Amino acid sequence: PTRQRWMEMLEHSGVDHWPSDWVMCNSMRPELHAYPCGLWLLFHTLLAHSTQMHAMQTLYAIVRYVDVFFSCEDCAGHFRNMSKALHDDLGLMKKIQDPRSRTELWLWQAHNRVNA
Repeated sequence: PTRQRWMEMLEHSGVDHWPSDWVMCNSMRPELHAYPCGLWLLFHTLLAHSTQMHAMQTLYAIVRYVDVFFSCEDCAGHFRNMSKALHDDLGLMKKIQDPRSRTELWLWQAHNRVNA
C-alpha cells in the first residue's frame, strides 16, 4: 500500500498517535526522541539479531521501509541518498569478515551521519 493508505489503516485500527514518553530515547536533543529514535532502536535490533546469511536482506528491508513508510520526506530522502552508496561503503569494509558486522557498522555510520 501507499504511505497514505498505510496511515489510514493505522488510524482505522486505532494506532493514530504515538507515546509522548520514550524511555530509551533520551538525549540532549529532544527533537531526536520519540518515533525516529524508536525506529533506530528497532533497526539496530533487527540487524543485531539477523543471521550472517540474512544480514544484507535485513539491511535492504530497513532501507526499503524508510523509503516507503517514513513520514518525514526530508529524512527519507537523506537516508535514500546515503543508501545509494551502500554497496561501495560495504566494499570498503574488507577487513571486517562477516556480513552482519559490516551491515551493523554501515547502519551505525548512517545513524551517526543523520544525527550529526
